[in-house]
Amino acid sequence: MAPKRAQRKDIPQTFSVDKYKACKHFGWHEWYVNLEERANRLDVLRLAPADIERIGLPDLLRDVFAAPFTEYEELQDDVHLSYPRRRQVESVTAGDLLLARMLYFDKTCDHPHDRLRQAVLTTENSLQRDGHVESAEYEEAQNILRTPVYEIDEFDVDDLDEGAYAFVDLSGPEEKLVDDFREWLKEVRKARGCVDLGKRFTQADFDDWHRYKILAYIDLTTWARHQEFSITHQLMGVLLFPEEYSIALAERVRKTVAPLAQTLLMGTTIDAIRSQALEAQALKK
Repeated sequence: MAPKRAQRKDIPQTFSVDKYKACKHFGWHEWYVNLEERANRLDVLRLAPADIERIGLPDLLRDVFAAPFTEYEELQDDVHLSYPRRRQVESVTAGDLLLARMLYFDKTCDHPHDRLRQAVLTTENSLQRDGHVESAEYEEAQNILRTPVYEIDEFDVDDLDEGAYAFVDLSGPEEKLVDDFREWLKEVRKARGCVDLGKRFTQADFDDWHRYKILAYIDLTTWARHQEFSITHQLMGVLLFPEEYSIALAERVRKTVAPLAQTLLMGTTIDAIRSQALEAQALKK
């Protein structure tokens, strides 16, 4: 059934766009925790209705307009967490290598990477016999072992989150290493379908997010989705910018507010904001 078109009277009385004026003073931490909280709510809305009720999202949505912001909690820059850390380029750890050895090289490991293990065994057997064997099996094994991890079907790319392993020859000149890294990064991002955010976020971005009432827009669209309403661009514009009359509000929502909110709710964007929030947090200590 198509969503009902919301009217002004359908919007909860606890909603007031004036509450979102506090966003003008948000820094890295506040933007990160509040965007992440809203992304999590939208993820919950994708669950079955019974699960949504069990988690308690309806109560949360009823209260969100009364107290729309998440309270401050210090972010943890812990190597054991799956969240992005302050530095988004890190060394491969001993744990990474040990896990790789268990999955690919341990012949007693009961794991579904048979094709990969067979490629290792084929290479080992070929080299043990006469140093090198020009055979179809050997070449096929080499092709498999030279394949980047993110292109291996048996390896769950989600286990890498948004990461990818790289080998860096530290003996190379720094200028060339940086150029090579940029080239490698471009190739991997294209292969993985990762969006290049282009630059660090700055205070100018924060000002835009506040000016376009991004958090209020996300809260209204989340509420509408749960209540099975649709909010027209015109009504959304009136709700977000009630004191503006000479602007094409519907067009602003359609062309600017909605696309910007969609970008800010992407996991890669939120991860980048978290990393910069940790950086700012560390500088304050």
